[in-house]
Amino acid sequence: RKGGDKLRILWVGRIYPRKGLNLVMNVLGKVNVPFELSIVGNGPWGYKISRWTSENKLEGRVNWYGQVPWENLKQLYIDHDVFIFTSLRETFGIQLIEAMAFGLPVITLDCFGARDFIPDEAGLKIKVSTLDEIINNLADAVERLWKDPKLRIKMGKAAHQFALGCTWEKTVTQYEQIYNHLIAKENLVIVKK
Repeated sequence: RKGGDKLRILWVGRIYPRKGLNLVMNVLGKVNVPFELSIVGNGPWGYKISRWTSENKLEGRVNWYGQVPWENLKQLYIDHDVFIFTSLRETFGIQLIEAMAFGLPVITLDCFGARDFIPDEAGLKIKVSTLDEIINNLADAVERLWKDPKLRIKMGKAAHQFALGCTWEKTVTQYEQIYNHLIAKENLVIVKK
């Protein structure tokens, strides 16, 4: 990534309560580095974006694209520096693997699917504690990735490398191995009887 005069942050998802977009807006209201947030997605809480923008004094730093075609989304992944993912309940977000496939380091909450799925070297996972601590720690993570472009690049490369291993072929092979192991184990138990 070329870098620039501000940190380009991307958020992708449905806009409703558990996705935590309002949390991102609260966090960015506390950040003391130059940034721009791009929001991709629609949802029942989309109408609140302008209010969250003004409440957090983010005017001129937030772009809401709504739902976009895949070609446009790919370009947005390419054009950004960091991916932020703040779902409050999520088993797995496909946008995580998409962002990592495009070499974006991830800032996320250390819970649910992201806890187990995002490699430590590919992103910053923020412990879930009090709301104030979460906001402050997320803001620190944004500032850290702005101030340390080498870390941002290193994490982006690790994210991309991890994503290369997330193919359907590898997933099928892993599940075949698990099933074969379970079948073999079951057969051994039957033989012992």
